[in-house]
Amino acid sequence: MRGVVAMQDARALDGMAAALVQTAMQLVDSDHAAYNELDAYLGRGLVLTSDAHLKEWVERRVEDWNRLFPTHPILGFMQENPDAGAVRLSDVTSMPGYYNSALYTDLFVEMDVKHQAVLHLGLDPSSGPASGAPPSAIGMSITRSGSDFSDRDIQVLELLQKLAIPVVRRKRFEHQFRLLEDAQLTQETLLCLMRLGLSSRQAEVAFWMLKGKSNSVIGMILDISAATVRQHSMAIFRKLGEHGRLALQKAVFQSIAGLN
Repeated sequence: MRGVVAMQDARALDGMAAALVQTAMQLVDSDHAAYNELDAYLGRGLVLTSDAHLKEWVERRVEDWNRLFPTHPILGFMQENPDAGAVRLSDVTSMPGYYNSALYTDLFVEMDVKHQAVLHLGLDPSSGPASGAPPSAIGMSITRSGSDFSDRDIQVLELLQKLAIPVVRRKRFEHQFRLLEDAQLTQETLLCLMRLGLSSRQAEVAFWMLKGKSNSVIGMILDISAATVRQHSMAIFRKLGEHGRLALQKAVFQSIAGLN
């Protein structure tokens, strides 16, 4: 599938998302499509849409989005069924109820979102936090103002989902690797690491550990012995537990994103 190849060839997460949106609209007749990402782990919040008008609408109505999005019927369904495939609004709620909801009357009616299908694109929920800390929400929505999505449409979208998830995982990993590779030990990064309960020296050691430096190299950078670095590293993981490396990465990513 050329669309999946375009996703794989994209140099960054945003390019991959744009290729996914374009591919979905080529496969299934729709008015709009959007890739949505709210990722506390990488400190990213992204809505990438199929056209500029939709993007402008999302930005203009951001307060209403924040207020009403938690009431979305598909969101509630996917929180209870994180391994779900493509899901239609009509699969999880009554359409008359949806048309009378604040989500539709106060927000979606402006873009004539009468029917919607959503693909869950988060990491495999059965793999646990050690697989890479799943984002709060990551997926793609497609909408129609005419007829509802057919069973065949859903089958096509679920096939796209199966092909897309490995690409999303790989692009997220590449993005994380580049962030760590380019990260600098700023005062804000140091403070973010110390908020995990680390001392200033432990935070410095942790940062260089994440950069892949050996104990001897970290010792030379910080002007301490390799044995002292090893003692600090053991103390770090005693404090943070088995998922300590993920907690350290999250702190660095959030400092890069300017989040406290």
